Amino acid sequence: MRKPPVLPGDSLSRSADGRLSGSALIIVLAFLVILTGMIVAFFSSVTNEQIGTKVESNSMAAHNLADSVAGIVIAQLRDATVGYARNANGSLNTNIPLGWASQPTNAFVSWDSANANIKSWWYGSPGVTRKSLTGDNVRERPYDYLYPRLTTKSNTYTVHYRVQVLQQVAPIRSTTASWQSWNDASDKVVADQRGSAMIERYIDPNDPTIPDFAGLKDTSGTTLSPGDPALIMDNYYRYRTLNAKIFTP
Repeated sequence: MRKPPVLPGDSLSRSADGRLSGSALIIVLAFLVILTGMIVAFFSSVTNEQIGTKVESNSMAAHNLADSVAGIVIAQLRDATVGYARNANGSLNTNIPLGWASQPTNAFVSWDSANANIKSWWYGSPGVTRKSLTGDNVRERPYDYLYPRLTTKSNTYTVHYRVQVLQQVAPIRSTTASWQSWNDASDKVVADQRGSAMIERYIDPNDPTIPDFAGLKDTSGTTLSPGDPALIMDNYYRYRTLNAKIFTP
């Protein structure tokens, strides 16, 4: 049986259909490549943002720890200058007032048998070796040398610190005790900050609660005894951070 003759139009039609099918396939493949690239870029962006968020979070945690250093030091200074000794349970013993050695308002002298020789050295043998006319500045000169070496009385403190944010790895820990130790091989330091802070201890002259130390009167005019706790100057000190620096690196 003879095949029907192929007309020129039929050949052109099949050729055009083949080109259209090839173009459609290329377009679909290109669309899939673009879509895959967009998906990969999206997940990569999400991953990078998550890593950046963790780094920023750890950095803020380290910064907050650094800020807390000044607060800890101020609390220690307040506790050290509270003006009284502490009982065994941590409460204040108002029967035992304490003052820093370089604080004149709390430097009370009582001549008893334990220091009778000191009194005799200054005031004994009038007209011969008595030294009662010696000026106070000369008498206090030895203390001027000793106090700075024996006490920590100051109004300005520079605190140097280093804080770290630590991360323990969970897979290697299966018990409560394992979380209580640090493993240098697996655990990580995720943030680190070094720096310094200058803390000032000062008296506000406009503080309305400060009593009249010279007249021994409180703010309401009530007379106070010389040993009254209200006359301890340390109770009226305030604290502020003057300067904070971050060391890099």
